[in-house]
Amino acid sequence: MNTVIKRPKAKAFFDLVNRRIRRLRCLPVLPRTFCLAVTYKCNGKCTMCNLWKVYRENPKLVKEELSLSEIQNFLSDREFFKDLDFVYLSGGEPFLREDLPEIVKSIHECNPTCIVYVATNGFLTDNIIKTTKEILSTHPRFQIGVSLDGINEIHDKIRGVKRAFKKASETLFALKENFPNLHIQVTMTVTPINLKHVPYVYDFCKKNGFFPRIGLASVSEYFQNLPAHFKYSKEEIEELKKHFHAIGRDIIQERGKINALMELFWLDGSIKFLTNPTIRLVPCYAGFVSFYIDPYGTVYPCYNFFEKMGNIRKQKIRDVWFSKTSQTIRKRILRNQCPNCWIVHEASSNMSSDYFRKYKYLLKRY
Repeated sequence: MNTVIKRPKAKAFFDLVNRRIRRLRCLPVLPRTFCLAVTYKCNGKCTMCNLWKVYRENPKLVKEELSLSEIQNFLSDREFFKDLDFVYLSGGEPFLREDLPEIVKSIHECNPTCIVYVATNGFLTDNIIKTTKEILSTHPRFQIGVSLDGINEIHDKIRGVKRAFKKASETLFALKENFPNLHIQVTMTVTPINLKHVPYVYDFCKKNGFFPRIGLASVSEYFQNLPAHFKYSKEEIEELKKHFHAIGRDIIQERGKINALMELFWLDGSIKFLTNPTIRLVPCYAGFVSFYIDPYGTVYPCYNFFEKMGNIRKQKIRDVWFSKTSQTIRKRILRNQCPNCWIVHEASSNMSSDYFRKYKYLLKRY
């Protein structure tokens, strides 16, 4: 799950209560997290995502991506971002942007205490090591997630690239060797194709000291895979349930129930969501504490609810955040009129914002 800054307990509790109250009143707080897709360039051909097709079908569109100066201007309102905990830089493949270190440096200058997390497919080992070294020289609160959807051929098949597993694993071990204090996640995207590999990927992480983050493949406009379907049979859901429960028991044994709470909630919620995709496991705080920006500057509440709040090329982010358009979108979210999801970035933010439900779940489930 996403790591967040640990605040003094009294202040953290007050912040959570305030967040909950303001959401009930349909009022935002200053953002705690945002996701920025720095590019749609991609060197993969993943079966569960069609972003890699964007510039193959329309190569001129790449020129429309936000420039470094536009991103720096977006981050210039330090007062607006003073409560920022976590920034998620996604793609495409973020390491295909040569100015990625400068983007992270701009985030650091905006708010030095927030965590910056970059998701990568791990194909560009030398470039990733070089860029990570440069990033860590200006922003020590940096984390990285490398995708691994199975062991050997199954990962190659899902990522649509020969030797994908070899490249990703080489990157993981190179990161570990060069940056022993770096928080490295292995992110597995689960579909019916690779669910049998869940325990193998988890064991790989445990054996080699990587932090596992196992989540369900999502169908959304962000991934441009709306025609695709990831349908599980009852037998497949039961099998995945067994895998997740085994992982949950292992995490409890290793960390104890309290410290394992977020992972337990996430794993159990994944099965509940698969069983009934209409169920609302936690209230959605997208658009209230977080937002998503695509490579062209358009702001959305999240990457699963593609309702435009505004564009940072035309407006300051503060003006977008507090606009009537954004308020109308929040009212829809408050009424559960957004697509239901269990996406790790959004769900973890929602779980963090719902302090009471987390502990109620712990007492009831375990």
